Amino acid sequence: MNILITGASGFIGGHLVKDYSNYKDTKIVALGRDFKHNNNPPNVMYVSVDLLDSVQLETALEGIEVDIIIHSAGQAHISNSTSNQKLFIDNNIKVTENVLAISKIKNVKK
Repeated sequence: MNILITGASGFIGGHLVKDYSNYKDTKIVALGRDFKHNNNPPNVMYVSVDLLDSVQLETALEGIEVDIIIHSAGQAHISNSTSNQKLFIDNNIKVTENVLAISKIKNVKK
């Protein structure tokens, strides 16, 4: 099984990558911005990508089969929804639209 995890450099996504990397029959593509990790499990491929850039996202996943997407990327701070609305909309809504679009391109069912 091939799992794509967005937000893999964040708290939740990072823990998802760590947990799923224990399943040796699972290959993980971990997407994030800035990776600060000390271990590189053999079944995990870390990819730095800006999820706001749909072309960059599609290019990064070229030739990679994806069975499941776990989307954990986003702006968690609710205060940004009022203080910096564009940032909040970009990082939560537009990024999600790009992830949904790539799921269609990759024909992901889950």
